[in-house]
Amino acid sequence: MERKSIPVKRIFHKPQIVRGLGSNLYTDVNANQFRAGGSLLNKVQRSRHKNLYDINHQIRAKPDLNTTLPVRQTASIFKQPVTKVTNHPNNKVKTDPQKAVDQPKQLFWERKLNGLNAFDIAEELVKTMDLPKGLQGVGPACSDKTLLSSIASALHTSPAPVTGQLTAAVEKNPGVWLNTSQPLCKAFVVTDDDIRKQEDLVQNVRRRLEEALMADMLAHIEDTTADAAASKVEEKVEQRLAHQPCTYHRQLTAAVEKILSLAQHIAASVQSLCRSRRTCRNEEAAEEALMADMLAHMEDTTHIAAASKSRREVEQGKEEIIAIKEQGDNRRQDLVDKGKTKRRRRG
Repeated sequence: MERKSIPVKRIFHKPQIVRGLGSNLYTDVNANQFRAGGSLLNKVQRSRHKNLYDINHQIRAKPDLNTTLPVRQTASIFKQPVTKVTNHPNNKVKTDPQKAVDQPKQLFWERKLNGLNAFDIAEELVKTMDLPKGLQGVGPACSDKTLLSSIASALHTSPAPVTGQLTAAVEKNPGVWLNTSQPLCKAFVVTDDDIRKQEDLVQNVRRRLEEALMADMLAHIEDTTADAAASKVEEKVEQRLAHQPCTYHRQLTAAVEKILSLAQHIAASVQSLCRSRRTCRNEEAAEEALMADMLAHMEDTTHIAAASKSRREVEQGKEEIIAIKEQGDNRRQDLVDKGKTKRRRRG
């Protein structure tokens, strides 16, 4: 009995799958893995069931921050925008531009600058400015330093003119009626005399600055001229040395030769002096040895004579010995004096 085989049709791409299976609601072409011969639909279903009760995996709604108008999602090629219809087309947000620009400030914040002092390069305290009498402070415990710091901060930070507190109610209740954009001072008026005094002060300062700059410029010119003169002198000296190198070299060699000859002469004189001192010492030692030998010989002879002669002769011999000793001492003293005279002459 013959066995019939089932006909097999090979499929190479997804359109062939659609033609072969037909239109089926349960057919998902994207879930088929036709090269491996399987389907990915089961894996997709398993992953959906797995994350169904997972709280961390739940998709949270994101806020829609896009303000552009939506577009109709139709099959048309051309875009069809949606028309926005409102009941109040002329509605505008009413805001105060001055409040939006100005930053809020703390009342009496200038009092935080109390106790701050400026020091110069030499670490000495800089004297504060003396404010004019027309400027008067406003607020509790407003000192001159607080007023000066508030005016300086207003001049440096605010582009608006400094007029002071214009309302008179500030003195009654400054915590309510204080204008934070103006310094802590009453309203003041600048007169022509004040402007003239300030102009005179500026002119005096400019004059002193001009004098200081002129003195500095003159000192700089003097320094440059002195440096130029010194450089010219150095160039002349170098040129002379370059033109006359042989003469200077000869003079230098002659001076060196003189110094060497003088040193040799000094060394020879020192050696001769040492030799003369040695000879004098040797002569003195020889004379002393000769005198000692002679005295010893005479003592021996006197002892022998005394042994053979009587007392009288012994006494006479002693006297003679004493006389001989005196002669020897005199002789020795003469030799010593001669040696000293020789040394003096040689020295």
